[in-house]
Amino acid sequence: MASGVGLPRGIATRLLEAPTSDFIYSSLSFLRDRFPHGIPGTWFVEALGEIGVDARAVRQTLLRMTKTGVLRAVRAGRANTYAPMPATWGILDAGRARTTEAMTDEWDEQWTIVHLRFEDGDRESRDRLRDVLLVHGFGRLRSGVYLHPRDRVDLVLDAATSLGSARSVSVFRGRRHGSPSDAQLTRELWDLAALAARYRGFIDRFMPIARAGGRHWTDQQCFALRFAYMFELFRITWDDPSLPLRFLPDDWPGREARELAEELRAELRPGAITFANEIAARQPSRRVAE
Repeated sequence: MASGVGLPRGIATRLLEAPTSDFIYSSLSFLRDRFPHGIPGTWFVEALGEIGVDARAVRQTLLRMTKTGVLRAVRAGRANTYAPMPATWGILDAGRARTTEAMTDEWDEQWTIVHLRFEDGDRESRDRLRDVLLVHGFGRLRSGVYLHPRDRVDLVLDAATSLGSARSVSVFRGRRHGSPSDAQLTRELWDLAALAARYRGFIDRFMPIARAGGRHWTDQQCFALRFAYMFELFRITWDDPSLPLRFLPDDWPGREARELAEELRAELRPGAITFANEIAARQPSRRVAE
């Protein structure tokens, strides 16, 4: 797994612990416009190998993700090119949107309620739809029942349709009546204190990276650091339901963390793209566009 390529120790340690699939998902999202028809398996092996990800783990993970319907593989010469399936694109797009989501107090006081009704043999489709719910910040009320204070009806139905599971999902939108109150319900569904602590940890770890500036890091380090900060931010925002401001403490650090992420993106992106270009140049006719 990732060696850290000279990164600060705490950040390198977290990168070391990341699943290989996270590197693949993040690469697909990062290079979507540059590899519109998919990314060659050889690029994954070589580029991720340069930051310490084991080549065999990359190949095995690509094979597993293809077999489970997360990716599709197309043979191109002697190598496969890998692209996300439609439902996977939905998850990737949602994850990227969550990291830049605007904070607002606007709310119609209605909840989106999702009831999953999958048969035992549909575990794979159920798990993938559950991932869609979680990436959009749904809280789990009980087994198979998820809540969100924002209107997420269309995205849930679209995801269920793309998975061929529309008949196994019921979606409702309505007000809460009786107890607990909306504020109490949010506290029961989401651990806001723990979420705030994670945001502050992200700020403490990555503020020095942003302050140093992109020129302080090699292109290879910029490439690795992009994975590092995106992995951590994505995991936090995955669990953040983007609640109306009325339910958040006054010192909520989510906005600062997102602003820092934008600063990191601006500082690290040029070097990361240059490094991706260097690897892509070794793949016939696969140079990454600026």
